[in-house]
Amino acid sequence: MVLLWEPWDAGRGVGFAVGRTVGPAVVRSKVRRRLREGYRHLRESLKPAHMLFIARSASSSATTSDIGAEMRRLCHEAGLWHPPE
Repeated sequence: MVLLWEPWDAGRGVGFAVGRTVGPAVVRSKVRRRLREGYRHLRESLKPAHMLFIARSASSSATTSDIGAEMRRLCHEAGLWHPPE
């Protein structure tokens, strides 16, 4: 998975890209749902930014918890992690 982002003071914006290399439409939809669920658990702990999560072919066999953990790792590396107080 890849994370592209830029700072944005007005709040958070997020997008999910799942290309055809991930699999057929049914698989891409499943990965997109898992990405949204992973983001739902993270959003309150992230700094304001525009974010784009790009799924790669390995995402097709990943579980929801795997995808969530990968999203959390990417956000930590990007410096977007800001735990609520």
